[in-house]
This record gives sequence, structure tokens and C-alpha cells, in this order.
Amino acid sequence: MGGSLERVSANVTAILSSLRLYHSVAKVNEAISRIQASLGQEPDIGALDDITLDDLKQKLHVLLQDQV
Repeated sequence: MGGSLERVSANVTAILSSLRLYHSVAKVNEAISRIQASLGQEPDIGALDDITLDDLKQKLHVLLQDQV
């Protein structure tokens, strides 16, 4: 019984560690987006309801290529 509790504990610890990592990455992306918006570099995509997924992919591809 003790071995299975230790495995569960280790799995929970690993899951929480991954969650903290993804949360940190999301915070970094949020900060980058705020900086880009402050500099006027946010993409002009328009309303997402009015654009297809393929068109959105294409616009983002072009925008990312222009920033490199």
C-alpha cells in the first residue's frame, strides 16, 4: 500500500510541476503580448467570427515572417 501511495504522490508532484511550467509560459506570453500592444505591434486580424481558420493561419504566418 505504501508503494502505491508514493507513486500517486510522485505523479501528483509531476503534474503540479508541469502545471507550474505551463502557467509560467502563459505569463511570459501574456507579458510579450502586452509589450507588443504597447509598441503598436499587435496583429490586425479583425473579428475572429468573420475569418476562417485557414485565413487566420495564413495571416499569422505572414505576420510572424515579417517579425523575423
